[in-house]
Amino acid sequence: FNHENFKNLRRKLYEGIWPSGCDTCEEMERNNLRSMRMDKRVKYSTFKKISEMLDEKTGQMPNDALTHIELRFSNSCNFSCLHCSDVFSSKWGQKLKTFQADNEMIEYDLKQLLGTEHRHGEADQFSIKMTNHDTDLIIEDLCKNFKNLELIDIAGGEPLFQKQFWYALEKLTQHPNAKNITLTFHTNFNTECDIEYLNNLLSNFKCGIVIISIDGGRNIYEYFRKGGEWPSLVKNIDKMTKLNNDKIHMVGTCTTSAYQIMDIEDVFKSILELNLRYFDTSIVQTPKYINPSIIYQDFKQFIDDDFKKVENYLEKNVK
Repeated sequence: FNHENFKNLRRKLYEGIWPSGCDTCEEMERNNLRSMRMDKRVKYSTFKKISEMLDEKTGQMPNDALTHIELRFSNSCNFSCLHCSDVFSSKWGQKLKTFQADNEMIEYDLKQLLGTEHRHGEADQFSIKMTNHDTDLIIEDLCKNFKNLELIDIAGGEPLFQKQFWYALEKLTQHPNAKNITLTFHTNFNTECDIEYLNNLLSNFKCGIVIISIDGGRNIYEYFRKGGEWPSLVKNIDKMTKLNNDKIHMVGTCTTSAYQIMDIEDVFKSILELNLRYFDTSIVQTPKYINPSIIYQDFKQFIDDDFKKVENYLEKNVK
């Protein structure tokens, strides 16, 4: 937490200098949007302002100030979605091992097929591969030295597909502030796992938030989310719903690209039929060639008509 590299990052950000790797937040804030670093879901119990936590000269922060942490264990995933890459999906990595890009792909810079998506230059070969031993060291450190934790975000890859996730969850139930921690993770919720055991583990925390990336309706789900099956998704959601645990909230989310826009009516209808209490959406930022704004430029009237159909459906079917 107070490694020299972290302290250097804090000093730069405090001085208004954007470090390498912070480009997504930089671009969002430049366009007056709310970035991840502006997230204020956590109520700082010890300090009121960042200026009260940070030593401006050294970049040092007290351990008590750490209330929110994001964890990624590996890129292991059972999907190879059309908006992802080998950085976050082992399935993408498997496909690219023997894949040879042709001149057209190179000309149009199809980054996913070239293995350059989500990477910062040709020299970047970084991949997330945390072992159980690594996980053990981190969780022990969090339990021993960071007792004000209030929010833990876990992302992937696919956490439910990773042994490190289950191991970390078991260890985190022993955190001294577990009863005040909201534990949230992103998942396709479409892998074989013990839903009841997951429910039992999450019950040890103040709240468990399962953010289910649906990213499509029945029509395009299995096309856009390669490796997924709509019936399996429905089955797992039903299993968790029937456990009727008021400490666990399932949130359906739709990462929206040009693909979803082309079938937006079915996307809304299908997701609403899942009977999830919460739903949100986000816009695909990368790869830029499937950003939804692209299709809107050439097919504005068609898209407007589709959204009108969705609006009419919602007015009739959603209370």
